[in-house]
Amino acid sequence: MMFSIPTAFVAFATFVQVVQAGGNSCAASNAKATKSIRFRIAYAPSSMDSSSVSSWADGGGPRTTIAQNGADLSNPFAGREYAGGGRWDILGTTAYGSGYPYGATDVKTIKGRPFPHAMWPISWGPGYLGGEEYWGDDIDLLRPGGAVGTINILTKDTSKWPNVGSDEVYTMIGDKESLTFMISDLVRVCHAAPATPRKFDPTTAGTNSTQPRPENVVQYYRS
Repeated sequence: MMFSIPTAFVAFATFVQVVQAGGNSCAASNAKATKSIRFRIAYAPSSMDSSSVSSWADGGGPRTTIAQNGADLSNPFAGREYAGGGRWDILGTTAYGSGYPYGATDVKTIKGRPFPHAMWPISWGPGYLGGEEYWGDDIDLLRPGGAVGTINILTKDTSKWPNVGSDEVYTMIGDKESLTFMISDLVRVCHAAPATPRKFDPTTAGTNSTQPRPENVVQYYRS
């Protein structure tokens, strides 16, 4: 997703496939990418049922329900479906709650929705379109891919990004693992400068804050 806070921000919810921040410099990043960062998501402790997440995988897999018995009741989203979403289903819009290949029956809230790509959506804080169930330090400890953070996307070689003005700042928002593999590929393929995640806290967003705001979003990827 892209942001325009005093300057111009670009942010991504949960997972981003390709960032096009500078003409055609990233157009071939999907084809050229060779690095594949992987981690696993365990949804059912009793059976060790888990999903493998890979930065350049095709996704998909059978839709599965998070168990609702025994040790699995510790999962705050027991009973919901997950998986089934493919790589070509990840593109959303500027609207919060876009990017769902199934389960988006109520466009006014994301509360109660499944996890087509196994990951959780980001939250803009309490009271924002049902995202509060994914909000807070305690729930962030359970979030697939780790806590939500942000990374600014900059470059040391502005000649590689001819369509990006000097007053523009691009930012990704997502879980820690997704941010890590995205910035790795952006550095390697798209001439971005190395960067590390910082804390995402939209409740502090204001006139003098550098935190992204939902009204600045230009693109969501992956529900």
